Amino acid sequence: MTKDDHEKNLQFFKENNPDLFNNPEKMKESMEELRQDYDKEKDPLAKNIYAQGYNIFAHALQEELILETEIIPSEVREHFQKTDEKNFDLNAYLPELLTKMITPKKHSLFIIVDDKPEYVKGLIQILKAWPSIDVRYFPVSKKQDFPIIIKSITSYKRPIILLDEAIDEIRGTDIAETLKEKGFEGLIASITGGSCPSFTDLHFRQKDGVPKNKYSTDMFVDFVNHLIKKMEEEQ
Repeated sequence: MTKDDHEKNLQFFKENNPDLFNNPEKMKESMEELRQDYDKEKDPLAKNIYAQGYNIFAHALQEELILETEIIPSEVREHFQKTDEKNFDLNAYLPELLTKMITPKKHSLFIIVDDKPEYVKGLIQILKAWPSIDVRYFPVSKKQDFPIIIKSITSYKRPIILLDEAIDEIRGTDIAETLKEKGFEGLIASITGGSCPSFTDLHFRQKDGVPKNKYSTDMFVDFVNHLIKKMEEEQ
């Protein structure tokens, strides 16, 4: 893999693990664990995945890479997701998740705006279990829902919005821009699949994987922790 390839991989994991990549000591600990797993592993695919993870941290810290590998981030993610989905139970995993959750200093409200409840049910379940967090779900889809959703959101004080982009007849971008025009003081994040929309740089793209696998679930908890910290920094 070229230097540009490693840079793309690093950027992908930075977007999904913001807290980890701001902590060099924790990165080095993760590197050591991945190196040990790499040295012990016999399966070629798994060995390459450990190498990929190690190389991403090594590239970020400007240290020597283990080896060249052709596995790209999407393949790494797909491998972990398929492995996790065989035995993953979100209800059984919640007690462990609770130990990873940052409790907000002030009671916080999360509002999820999405037209597909089946895609956000895992997010809702986790946020309902989160200490000092309330969650509201607005199933919006039609154009006539637009003024209702704007009025509903602006009736709350400084909520955190998890906003889909392609909401049937409405764009998340239009909702975000209208809220900002009205002086919205909360935080707006994207939960749309694919690339990050222009209305924010806060983006979680794996919402449909949350009730299915540990990897996406852990990423969502990390994402919410990041949003809590960012909200508190701006208060």
